[in-house]
Amino acid sequence: MRFGNPTLHGETAAINNCSEILTSEPYNLKGPEALKAFQDLSLYTTAEACPMCATAMRWAGFKDYVYGTSGKTLTSQGWPQLTLSSSELFEHTSSLPTETRIVPDILAAETDPLFRWQYDNSGRCPPGCRRARADDAEGSRTCIPGEESEEDLAAEVAGDVVKGAAKGASGIWSLLSVFFKVAAPVADEL
Repeated sequence: MRFGNPTLHGETAAINNCSEILTSEPYNLKGPEALKAFQDLSLYTTAEACPMCATAMRWAGFKDYVYGTSGKTLTSQGWPQLTLSSSELFEHTSSLPTETRIVPDILAAETDPLFRWQYDNSGRCPPGCRRARADDAEGSRTCIPGEESEEDLAAEVAGDVVKGAAKGASGIWSLLSVFFKVAAPVADEL
């Protein structure tokens, strides 16, 4: 909640941006015309929307609502969620003048890992972030902005050694593969 607005989720921001575009140059649609235009549009998102955003999508009247990672998966990874699924919520919107088709789990195998890093210490941080240390101010997040240091990489390799030893020979070969991927660029600089 970088801006202190708990309603500023990706889906509501997308709806606001789309409304702005439709009612500005070159389209210049009036409010009712912009709402009608939503009926020909699909909203794509990496994860299932929260109930607030799913409701906003229904009020907007999108033709399709397409998402990857499910709310259940987010919850299992530690993300705080309201547990009312989009499909459950949509069951209670039949009196609205439009219908929005839900297309769930599209590319979920690709989107699920995108959410693992924040609340799961075993998930890898995205590029441009590093694992938070106990003394970091951002105690509620496991990844924070910043590049990984040599110390972070050494800790990751040491963790892989422990995991590799526990897995036996196959784990050691995996560890060596990771080590050479990390060490090769460093050796090139020497």
